[in-house]
Amino acid sequence: MGVLRAIVAATSILIASVAFGDCASSVRVLDVNTATTTLAAGPVAFSGSTLGVTFIDEARRTLSVGIYDEDFNTIAAPRLIADRAPLGAVALLWNGTDFGLFYRADDRTLALRRLSATGDPIGDPILLSLGRSVVPTDELSIVWSPTLNAYILARTFTQGDGKDTAVLYLGRDGAVQRSVSIFVRARTPVSHMRVAVTDSGIIGVFFDSPNGTLMYARIVGDVPTTNDVWTPADNLVVAASGEQFVLAHLDASTSPTTIRRIIIDTNGNVVSPESQLVAIEGSDVVPLALVNGPGDELALSYTDVLAGEGGNSLRLRRFTRGGATISDTIFAVADALRERASSSYPFVWTGRSYVTAVSRARSIASLSETELVRYCPLVAHLTTARAIVKPNEFVTFNGSAAGGGSAYAYSWDFGDRSPRATGTTVQHRYEHTGHYVVTLTVTDETGTSTQTTFAIDVSHGKQRAVRR
Repeated sequence: MGVLRAIVAATSILIASVAFGDCASSVRVLDVNTATTTLAAGPVAFSGSTLGVTFIDEARRTLSVGIYDEDFNTIAAPRLIADRAPLGAVALLWNGTDFGLFYRADDRTLALRRLSATGDPIGDPILLSLGRSVVPTDELSIVWSPTLNAYILARTFTQGDGKDTAVLYLGRDGAVQRSVSIFVRARTPVSHMRVAVTDSGIIGVFFDSPNGTLMYARIVGDVPTTNDVWTPADNLVVAASGEQFVLAHLDASTSPTTIRRIIIDTNGNVVSPESQLVAIEGSDVVPLALVNGPGDELALSYTDVLAGEGGNSLRLRRFTRGGATISDTIFAVADALRERASSSYPFVWTGRSYVTAVSRARSIASLSETELVRYCPLVAHLTTARAIVKPNEFVTFNGSAAGGGSAYAYSWDFGDRSPRATGTTVQHRYEHTGHYVVTLTVTDETGTSTQTTFAIDVSHGKQRAVRR
């Protein structure tokens, strides 16, 4: 849950807390739909201070982008960005200076629209020169790499009775800097192709081979090498974590209700063997997106369909790189009534929270609303006035929490084998001198827990020297 720290405030209150800032999980219904216009949620991106949100008018086949701050206050209302996008948006990415909106301008053309951090268009739409036309069945996966200073676009293209794969380096202006072909035929009709880039700039492309196993292509510069990871990979999602690739996929061959994870290094060697990540009791589960969180935390968005119920439940599974679960909740933990929602696009980590845009049906008549959803990790705070006390002297500890769900429960362990205490404010006295660590555990209504600790010394104080 982050790096624990102890600081001294101006009021001399000692505080133990986590390193990233507090925020409250929340949902905002956006006022973008009317009786004649419905804007569905599309890709989101975070600039470091502003949130770009794509809106898709599926009736008119147009795209708009709105800009919001991290608390969902409107900076720039949605404005029309692409007046022709029959196949919708592909990705919205922040490249360090501007947003890049990639979309299919027609059934054979991929376009890029550049936008400032406040949503102002930069120049005209750019029709990308990809060497081959983009057809509706081609798969596209795009990320921005700060190390390579380029968009990395992986695409499949039809070649005879199968698909081949190519990777292009694109500048901020959409110009092709380099093109790399991977001469391994991908499985058709669907190859579940994904791309990710490590911190050092090594590109990893993943796709299903004709025999159904997972292929990995490693690209350094313009040199590709491929090998087989030897696992089926339906509905694959990938994230680069440091110099490793974390993969999550549906285990459709044996169980449509199980998502599994595997970690490989840049040479294709398995670092962490395949293991179960999510298992539900419903009728279906689909992994949607995988992103890096704070520290070694990763987060997976996925949908599940509960047996006998309609609609999808959009959920967020947070876990460590080693596979330990941190939490598993509905994404809209701030409002359980908004559990049924859909989003097929990646979400973002802002440094304080996970944010996505979703569409949710309001009635049988298929009217829908578009929402911004924020999940803030649960954090705990512990404050006390003194870090050094005398034996049998009462010391007061105060606890507070933020993020996660609400209805927090507090449990105190004073580190001296005494009974635990509960409540936001507690008093305790230590009978013996020594060094003790106080641990506050906070649990929210979803069952998610987090801890913070504080060190306290019990001593008699300085002794006056006796002169003879």
